[in-house]
Order: sequence, then C-alpha cells, then structure tokens
Amino acid sequence: MFLSAADTEIASVARATAERAVDWRIVNLASLKHPMSIDLWIEKTARHSKLVVLRALGGYGYFTYLIEALMGAAQRHGFQFATLPGDDRPDAGVDAWSTVGAEDVKTLWTYLVEAGAENVSGFSRYCEALIGRGEKPAAPVKLDKAGIWLPGRGVVSADVWEEASVGGLPPLSCRTSPLRGRSKEARPPPY
Repeated sequence: MFLSAADTEIASVARATAERAVDWRIVNLASLKHPMSIDLWIEKTARHSKLVVLRALGGYGYFTYLIEALMGAAQRHGFQFATLPGDDRPDAGVDAWSTVGAEDVKTLWTYLVEAGAENVSGFSRYCEALIGRGEKPAAPVKLDKAGIWLPGRGVVSADVWEEASVGGLPPLSCRTSPLRGRSKEARPPPY
C-alpha cells in the first residue's frame, strides 16, 4: 500500500504497479484528514496489508495522528510500515516512525526522489521484495534535474542542440542561466 499527497507521484506509482503480480492499493492522503476516517481506514484496509509506505509531505508535524496510528497498527497487526520524507531532503522527524529498516527506508525514498519511470518501477519492485515477492532491484538511478531534449534524439548536450538548431529545429521553450563550467563564453541560444 502506498500513501502520498502528490498527485504526480500517485499517478507514477499507479502506472508502475498496474501490471504487477502483487495487488497494490494507492491512497491519496486528501481522503484521510480526520482521525475518525484514519481509524476506520486502518481497521478496514491498512491492517490487512503486508507493507504500508507513507510519503509524508509536511513531515511528522503534519501527519502526527496518521503516523502514530499506522505505527501502532503495524505493531499490533504485524505489517511493515515505512514513513518516507515528503520531499528531496532528509527528515529526522520521520526517522523513528518505521518498522522497516533505515537503509530500506532510505532506498525507497531515493527511488521516489530521483523519480522517472525506471526508478518508480524500482520502488515498486523493492516494496515487493520487502514482503518476500522477488529480489531487490538495482539501486536507484540518479537522473539529471534538467536537460535538453530533442524529438527523436532524446537528451542531448548544449553543443549538439546548438548544431541541430542551425538546421531549423524549433527553439527551446524555456531558458535557464548559462551553463557553468563551459569553456565557451555564455551566449544566447542561436535562433
């Protein structure tokens, strides 16, 4: 089971798990706002899980009741529980709120931070390995946070883009600051 407040993350995990052999439940945290709805959901659904992964955007302070209720339920009912930081920075406030080992929590979190189809698929396979359904996949792949993409060519360097642009390709749709560390003097795109 995977819980998140981020719609894009929910969609990515849903796509990655759609054809997996393990039956996944994906929950938008917007549906779990009131303590009574949390208690009911845990009693009817979560307690039957083998693993619950919570992506806590806002940290422990924002999801105190949910985190404590899931931790208690995990201890009572024997399912594994992992609380992951909700963004790309470690969050010591959620570290103590997992029954899953710290290294496994860090790996799950890294898959989601790096994102991309390959990493989200790795996240789902890693979760399945934690419940004994397969082997742990390769480590998360570090993805560039920005790049230049050309149709039919994929991600290319600035020099390749510059050469291709002379041939009449459309200009970039946005610009960023000049590339640091380039030997050439920074200049505007050639269009």
